[in-house]
Amino acid sequence: LDLYGGFPMNCPNGSGHSIQLGNSNTQRQAERVSYTFTIPADQNNYSIIYNNAVVFKNPAHADWEQTKFTANIFDVTNGTYIGCSSFSYTASSGLPGVKESLVQASVFFKPWTPVTIKLSGYAGKQIRLEFTTNDCTRGGHFGYAYIDVNQNCSSPISGNVFCPGVQSTTLTAPFGFSDYRWTNADFSQVLGTGNTLSFNPVPPANTVYAVEVTPFPGQGCLDTIYTKIPFSPQEINLKVANS
Repeated sequence: LDLYGGFPMNCPNGSGHSIQLGNSNTQRQAERVSYTFTIPADQNNYSIIYNNAVVFKNPAHADWEQTKFTANIFDVTNGTYIGCSSFSYTASSGLPGVKESLVQASVFFKPWTPVTIKLSGYAGKQIRLEFTTNDCTRGGHFGYAYIDVNQNCSSPISGNVFCPGVQSTTLTAPFGFSDYRWTNADFSQVLGTGNTLSFNPVPPANTVYAVEVTPFPGQGCLDTIYTKIPFSPQEINLKVANS
């Protein structure tokens, strides 16, 4: 668990591995990590969800002197940054979702939160994710972050595959968004407003559903995620190794 926030250092999305960028040392340190990839040429309606958590000490400095976490999305092909998916957190107790640490006064943290990057229209282009943390410029206050990029870029919705004999299923959208709105494929019917949507009985195979995810203010783009309900004829044969 994080020392100041008490939240898991590994992201709850189940990936098992997350990056800690920066630390609680001071003296004007700054860190950056980047990830460059190419969007498949046949994926014009494309999005990625990454998760971040932030911890910073909140000094009474000018904005440009404060500790900060910055996330930028750069279109390498065209040499430009992409608008709503790029943002920064400057140390402040007034940020949405930010809490004060119970371990040390004036240390604030924001637990794991997903950010959706909407990249529709970027098929075939090279994209770079850039994450940066920095301490305050005066040298006495720290800022660091945790980062995890979701592996499933085709659809981050889980629970969509059903197997022989299954009577019910639950679709689960990425955690931590402000609002959810599940609909059928043509948006004519609202089916639910939580991050899960349950069915009993299971819908017909290859039925398509959509969920509109609304981020908290300043934390990414409004996006719609689609999923199909495929049927898997293979039965599960779980074998546990002898301990």
